[in-house]
Amino acid sequence: MLLTQLASWGNYEYLMRELSKFPKKISAIFQVAFIARIPLIIIALIATGVVYKTNLLPWMSVWVLSAIINSSLNVLIVYSRRFLPTVIIDFITFTPVLLWTYFNQDELTYDKIIVLLSITTFLKTVFLVLLNKDVLLKNWTLKFDISFYTNATFFFLIGLSGFLQSKSDLYVVNFFLNKTEVGIYQVVITAFIMLQSLSGLLLMPFTKNIYRLSNEKIKNLTVKFIVLGLAITIAGSICIGYSINQLYHFELPFDYFILGGLFAFPSFCYLPTIYQLYRNKQELQVMIINFAGALFNILFTYILIQHISIKGALIGSMLAQWSILIIYLVMQKSKNT
Repeated sequence: MLLTQLASWGNYEYLMRELSKFPKKISAIFQVAFIARIPLIIIALIATGVVYKTNLLPWMSVWVLSAIINSSLNVLIVYSRRFLPTVIIDFITFTPVLLWTYFNQDELTYDKIIVLLSITTFLKTVFLVLLNKDVLLKNWTLKFDISFYTNATFFFLIGLSGFLQSKSDLYVVNFFLNKTEVGIYQVVITAFIMLQSLSGLLLMPFTKNIYRLSNEKIKNLTVKFIVLGLAITIAGSICIGYSINQLYHFELPFDYFILGGLFAFPSFCYLPTIYQLYRNKQELQVMIINFAGALFNILFTYILIQHISIKGALIGSMLAQWSILIIYLVMQKSKNT
């Protein structure tokens, strides 16, 4: 995860803004950004070699390199709206792995999982390259443009700060709770992080247009997105609560899952605002708010976990998300006055 994020260096958000401004220069903009990131890709592969000094190193290297290329191609998929072919590619590449895993559970080992994931990710990369050959196979200029780093650095820091914000509670949880409680918390919070991530997936097809919409139209989009997010959060929280208690036999009270839903919902409210700030080249504000969110997460979780354990950690993470939402609302209100 960290290696892919390092090698991406804010690639997706930066290119989405640039492609929306210069739609006729897709190939040139993508190529310059990719070539500029080659040193980072090499560093990621070297780091893989340092960490995994085993017979799995070749497979890990294939996995990391394929994941980096896949991540690089996401912007082309979203910009060109090639969602259906991408879903089909995912189905074609991952279904055989799932079937093999299901029918060979007794033979499953860590090494085999790494090999399977490496092969699957590599095949997905090949298909995605072919899918985007109209952009990728045009004449490459092999121009190394160092200005990419200065232009995309804020987007990289935003991604890093967002990563810290989403993981900071886990460091506190691992320090204060026992292994059983940590396991329960990780299962619950991971499920709601996945629910939260639906906000990004659902908004993804519209990100290209957000860079071109007026503030009034973005406001209307935000209202619709909030209503949709509320429905998704309620339905998702019920499904998660039922599934976790059935699959893991935790018998957790349902207020845990209400807290999880309250944790997931704010992102549906503030995500369009984030892209609006990107459009206006105000990435610094997003980065500062993300770091503030990480501090809120640590502070609230630290205070509450010592009194009410797992529920305290959930409340802490939830309060951090609502604090971020309040900051964005205050910011929007101050701009409108």
